Amino acid sequence: MLTEKSFDTGEVVINFAESSNSHPPLVMLHGVTLNWRTMGELIPTLEQNWHIYACDFRGHGKSGRATSGYRVVDCALDVVALIERLVCRETVVLGFSWGADVAIRVAARLPMLTRALVALEPGLMLRDTRISSTWLDDAIRQIYDISKSSRTIEEMIAIIKLRMPGIDEAGARFEANRISSLDPAVLIYLLSEPPFEDSDLEEVLPLVSCPTLLVYGETDLGGLVRESDATRFKARVPNAKMVQIKGAGHGVILEPFRTLTLEHVTTFLETV
Repeated sequence: MLTEKSFDTGEVVINFAESSNSHPPLVMLHGVTLNWRTMGELIPTLEQNWHIYACDFRGHGKSGRATSGYRVVDCALDVVALIERLVCRETVVLGFSWGADVAIRVAARLPMLTRALVALEPGLMLRDTRISSTWLDDAIRQIYDISKSSRTIEEMIAIIKLRMPGIDEAGARFEANRISSLDPAVLIYLLSEPPFEDSDLEEVLPLVSCPTLLVYGETDLGGLVRESDATRFKARVPNAKMVQIKGAGHGVILEPFRTLTLEHVTTFLETV
């Protein structure tokens, strides 16, 4: 059972959901355009041994909108503030997709407070590849078009059903609520700027000193970590373990791959 709360970084109010148990802390970070609830299928397993803090990034979900920007480093600084001023002890940082990119930067900035890092399909290939040349471009543009084309949740649900054949009523409503809670400025930023112009990954990775698990899929199926990226990551983060989920693309936290990903994550976390 998680309870939603809020934390004011001094720049933006961050919404997060927190466990009620007394286990060691684990901060969960979602993908871009998503929110903490999209990580929900991972939480019951992880909550058995960890005290969960599942965050909405700035401009996502119930978190506040930001005037200063939506770069990876902006999101990372929000999480750093939450860990330093609210969690206040050594924690595991786990992120998926954009959340994994943020988690890497959090671990680099907080070596003394990061117990372990779990990076699930970070966008490592985007260090030298623009979003416009990947499947992400179409996905982000579709979300932007849906958000522009509707004024109410019911209108958005109708559009989603047309754009996503086969989606049921509950799924369409979930997607509508997710998209309607997203600041359009996030999408505009993603479509107009290199995603990691704010920091040099070559400089960030050597600062990650904690035990680290990198889980990635296959680029031919939509994964965002090439074998060369995984090799580079391992060379710069010596305390890293690498796991590729065969047959998976980017969605390593989705079925039918979620159970296997969770097995790798829980086994890794037993060692930290």
